[in-house]
Amino acid sequence: MGRSKLPIKKIENTTNRQVTFSKRRYGLIKKAYEIAVLCDIDLALIMFSSSGRLSHFSGRKRIEDVIFRYLNLSDRDRGGTIHNKEEIQKEIHDLRNQLESAEEQLRIFEPESEKFASMAEFQSCEVRLVEALRRVTQRKSFLLSSFGVQSSYHDTIQEINTVVQYITEAQAQGGLDSHYHEQGNGISQLNNINAGSDASSVHLRV
Repeated sequence: MGRSKLPIKKIENTTNRQVTFSKRRYGLIKKAYEIAVLCDIDLALIMFSSSGRLSHFSGRKRIEDVIFRYLNLSDRDRGGTIHNKEEIQKEIHDLRNQLESAEEQLRIFEPESEKFASMAEFQSCEVRLVEALRRVTQRKSFLLSSFGVQSSYHDTIQEINTVVQYITEAQAQGGLDSHYHEQGNGISQLNNINAGSDASSVHLRV
C-alpha cells in the first residue's frame, strides 16, 4: 500500500511540523543546487523555521550579492504587483478626457462641414471660427503696434497670417446660408475685425 499524500495545509502538531520541515528543506536545497549547476544561474535561497532557525543556500555568488542585484532592479523588472491600481486607472481616465477635449478643439479648427446635418451646426461652427479669428487678429495688431514690422518677428507674423488665411478659407468652404450673413453675423464680422488691422487685406506684408 502506497504512502498517503500529505494535504497542503499547516501541520498543527509541532513535532510533525519540524520533522516535515527538516526533510523538505533538504530536498529543496538539493533542487536549488542542481538547477544552479545545470543552468549556471545565480540563486539565493533563505528559509526561517517556525522556531527562527536560519537555513540558506546560494549558487556561484553570495546571498548578499544576489539580493543586492535584485534591489538594483527597477520595480517593473522585479515584476512587482502594482499597488496603486486605482490611481493609475484614474490617471488613464483623466488622460482620455484630455484627449477627447483636444480632439474636440481640433474639430473646431478643422470642421467636417459635409457631416453637418442642420443650419445650427453650421452657425455654431462659424461662431467659434470667428472668435478664434478675432483672437488671432488681436495678437497680430499687438505685434504691429509693439514691434513694428521688424525682421526678427517675420516668422511670428507669417504664422499668424497662415492661421488667419486657414480660418477664412474654412469659413468660405462651409457652405453657410446667405441669409445668416445678411443678419450681421459670420463673415460680416470679419470685415469689422480686419478693418482695424489692414484695410485692404487680412495678411501682413513683410
